[in-house]
Amino acid sequence: MIKGNRKLLLGFFFLATSTALAVLLTLKNPAPDFLALGSFVLAQASGILAIVWGNIKEHQANGKAQG
Repeated sequence: MIKGNRKLLLGFFFLATSTALAVLLTLKNPAPDFLALGSFVLAQASGILAIVWGNIKEHQANGKAQG
C-alpha cells in the first residue's frame, strides 16, 4: 500500500507543477506556445496516469491483504 501512496503523491505533484508552470508561462506570454501546451498536456497525462496506477496498486494490495 505504501508504493501506491507514493505514486498518488507523485501524480499529484505532476499535476500541481504542470498547472503552475502553465499559469506562469501564460502570464509571461499570452500568445499560445505549442511547446508549452504540449509539455503541459504531457505532464497532466503522466500525473493522471500515476494517480490511476497508484489506485490500482492500492486496491490490489488491499485485496491481497484481505484474501
